[in-house]
Amino acid sequence: MPIRWSAAELSHYLDSVEKLYGEASPHLSHARELVVEATAVRNLPGYMLQRLTRLRYEIERCLSLKQVIDKVREDIPQKDLAIQTERAKYGVQQKISL
Repeated sequence: MPIRWSAAELSHYLDSVEKLYGEASPHLSHARELVVEATAVRNLPGYMLQRLTRLRYEIERCLSLKQVIDKVREDIPQKDLAIQTERAKYGVQQKISL
């Protein structure tokens, strides 16, 4: 049974999200390293260490977005995506009205 939504359009959006993630990922990795370094501040109170640990956890969650994007891609019906992509190559035929 064919799907009613556009697999090609969804794939296009995922491409954009993946591109943005690729640009942000190095910055997130650097931020995580800085947070780890910040935990080494001398005489850091426990409550600040807890907050830094939480911050590191949240950054690591962001770094795992690639896996989520891949899971969404896996759920796109590849047969429908191929058909829709092939159709898009040839464009839309205009109707001739008399």
